[in-house]
Amino acid sequence: HAPAAAAVGSDPATWTVRLIRQSNFQDNEIFAHQDVVQKTLALGGMQHRLVAGAEWLIERQSSPTVTGLGVLANAAGQLPADGISYAKVYQPGADALLLSYNLRKDGGFTLGKTETLAAFVLDSIDLSPDWQLNAGLRSERYKTRTETGSAAANGNVTRTALDARDTLSSWNLALTYKPTANGRVYVALANSLTPPGSGNFALSASATSANNPSMKPQETRTTEVGTKWDLLDQRLSLTAA
Repeated sequence: HAPAAAAVGSDPATWTVRLIRQSNFQDNEIFAHQDVVQKTLALGGMQHRLVAGAEWLIERQSSPTVTGLGVLANAAGQLPADGISYAKVYQPGADALLLSYNLRKDGGFTLGKTETLAAFVLDSIDLSPDWQLNAGLRSERYKTRTETGSAAANGNVTRTALDARDTLSSWNLALTYKPTANGRVYVALANSLTPPGSGNFALSASATSANNPSMKPQETRTTEVGTKWDLLDQRLSLTAA
């Protein structure tokens, strides 16, 4: 596929788009193990519902480098006169010239891997029949490695690697008030952290890139105020936030 070419002339039947063959070879592997314990208990005259756990997560993404995308031909081996393949916008037809699948792996690659060990605890506390407090904390240790291989014409592959590791802590806090049995009002606060390279396991050597290992994690803070009401014997639910 490709962006549409500029319309030429007033006859839509002559309008065309350029065709470009795309390729994407990618393997994704995820291993996740989580242990969780729950406990309800009374402390200080208040009811607590505790949830605690630990998590082990390994994520891996690999892609080989392919060549041969530049060969223009259709199934019959015909080449466009100007070296560019087009199709009509409104009548593409099966005879449109396409890029062939003359692809091969040249030995180059990109490989990204992130391993995370985390522990978390959540507590829901009944302060009174009308008030409830929820609090959570998560701490994790992560390690990300990005490795790339560039293939030369003689077949030799040059490898480079970048590493990043850190310990992150995130939290959430919410207070809920129940003025009636069928309504509640709440306020919630939370933060989240996005370390370099976590989006696609790709660290960058560029000093100005957010994925440079020396960069601090990006932090997002959220504040929410809302309400929920169940009306007409719970046949109607209204929410706003």
